[in-house]
Amino acid sequence: MASSTGSLEDLRNVYNSMTDDNLREALAIPGMEALLNKMRDATHTTVQISHVQEWQIKDVFGLVVPLDATWDPLHDLNVPDIDELTPGYREMKERFLKYFVIEREPITRTLIDLTTLEALHHMPADEEGSNPEPITFFGEVALSYTSQKKRLSFNGAGDYILGYGEAGKNKIIENLSLVGEAKAFDRKQISTQSMLQALTYMAIIHEKRKEAGKVSAQVMGFATNWHWWIFLRIDHNGQVSFSEDYNYRSVQGEVAVVRILSGMLLAARQQSPSTAPSLSLTDISSQKEVPDHQATMTMHEFAPEAVREYS
Repeated sequence: MASSTGSLEDLRNVYNSMTDDNLREALAIPGMEALLNKMRDATHTTVQISHVQEWQIKDVFGLVVPLDATWDPLHDLNVPDIDELTPGYREMKERFLKYFVIEREPITRTLIDLTTLEALHHMPADEEGSNPEPITFFGEVALSYTSQKKRLSFNGAGDYILGYGEAGKNKIIENLSLVGEAKAFDRKQISTQSMLQALTYMAIIHEKRKEAGKVSAQVMGFATNWHWWIFLRIDHNGQVSFSEDYNYRSVQGEVAVVRILSGMLLAARQQSPSTAPSLSLTDISSQKEVPDHQATMTMHEFAPEAVREYS
């Protein structure tokens, strides 16, 4: 019995540690795909989203990460025309950069907060009464997803989550629509791992929006170390696309980022806060199998001053 348990543990460790490169090399060996499937069936893998691999996203959600940047959010989204950012924003940013050394992720988040507030400033006003529920920002939202069929669970906490719901109340995953991933300041461009983290949170939300029968299951996101920004989208049909890298330390890049964020926030505001399927819930449930997965979310931390109500 001890030997059997040890073998299973060894098998689990090998499977959990596989990278995308490991998988590609393994699949080149005849008969290895069948063996890997047996390994998966014999173990239940729990993956921290900070270490997620591309093959795991594809395996569970069926999403394929494109090889090239294919999304131009400046032309695809309804973004405001901005020639100059507000003097108040520039003053606060310059003051912050003067007194703080940007080396750690919490400092990056403060700069993201300033940028987001500037994007909110440039958004068009909401039509009175069009959105009875407030749309709010939450930080450090724990999201988990378990697929019984694939015997795999994802666990992690999203840095920025935006969706409908009153502050402090339980939120429903399908009412979320925007995810942000922050990293420590770096002059290098955004890593693939940062993109995969954001994409995993987006995929969990997208899955729940589709399951709830939302008219639009689209989910957007961004990954940034503040120096560089990249924007991602999963459209209603599950097509993944991402933008080029935007250099925020250039004047042109800074304005572009604020415009894109403003456009993404506007798109999130326009997505229905309630379940508004094009078919009835009865029709939807009769057309699909009962989901084999479970998805949960927990509010780790909530800053009241971060709540924004678009009105």
